[in-house]
Amino acid sequence: MTISSKPDRTANEVQQAEHGDADQMKRLLSQQLLQACRSSFHIFVWRIFDILHETRGVSFIDNWHVQAMCHELECVYRGENRRLLITVPPRHLKTICTSIGFTAWLLGHNPSTKVILATYGHDLSGSIFADLRRVMEHPIYRAIFPQAQIARIS
Repeated sequence: MTISSKPDRTANEVQQAEHGDADQMKRLLSQQLLQACRSSFHIFVWRIFDILHETRGVSFIDNWHVQAMCHELECVYRGENRRLLITVPPRHLKTICTSIGFTAWLLGHNPSTKVILATYGHDLSGSIFADLRRVMEHPIYRAIFPQAQIARIS
């Protein structure tokens, strides 16, 4: 039997291995979050809310009406529902869920999808389009849906 006073791994090697494990865990969690955003419209909406409000310091507060809108929009995506009318008061995330989020999610899953967005005014449509472009050009969106690209207007 041989007894060695030298440990198998130095403290520095152990620390590097733990740091590597932590990096690997972060990558794994990041990949799981990206997959969750691809498969769950509700999680995707949560993420794009953060993208659209990252400079304002506003956090997403989930509520039943957001979950209900996301569920019904997923039913539309799957073809289970062909018509949907959403009636909730102003400032309840209708535009983020529908015009911005659902459009980005549809185009992420199938970039050749044709979408018509209609609003009551030119200023609102410009704002929605700018937010949609901001979401689709964001690195997180490109990581979630790498095959979806938005054309540059020249």
